[in-house]
Amino acid sequence: MDAARRAWDGTPGVTFENGDVFNLRFADACFDIVMCNNVLLHLPSIARPLTELIRVAKRAVVVRMLVGERSFRVQEVYTKLSLHGSAIEPADEFDEDGEPRSFAYLNIYGRLYLEALFQRIAADANVEFIEDTFFDPSAIEHSGTGEWDNRNPTSMLGGKQILGDIIAP
Repeated sequence: MDAARRAWDGTPGVTFENGDVFNLRFADACFDIVMCNNVLLHLPSIARPLTELIRVAKRAVVVRMLVGERSFRVQEVYTKLSLHGSAIEPADEFDEDGEPRSFAYLNIYGRLYLEALFQRIAADANVEFIEDTFFDPSAIEHSGTGEWDNRNPTSMLGGKQILGDIIAP
């Protein structure tokens, strides 16, 4: 958020706040436009977050996310480092119940599921799916920095993102 604040420094009326997308602390219809970029794919469920985004918007909600032909719930299990940086030995990456000790979601939602979800949340909403035609595949190749990229670099193949062993739309 510090980078966003620096980029918009001195711009009147622009503020940034951390919040909980499952329970936004804003009044109903308090923003003209609400935007959510590449967040929902990392959540265990998106119904409540979408409900909250729609609730606080007056005119429009823009969501940027992976949309596929089918829905997939993916958990990348961390072996050497957890989300919090503590060491995990490969033999200990799953607990005695078979659940991962540390993971990140990388979910892909199908268009039919999303249409049904929007219908349930906001039946009168005008929902459009717009392909990102400004996406530059050459710009994504190993564009990130940090621990995530060292474990799971992103590359492109035939217009699809390759995230480790996952091929994403």
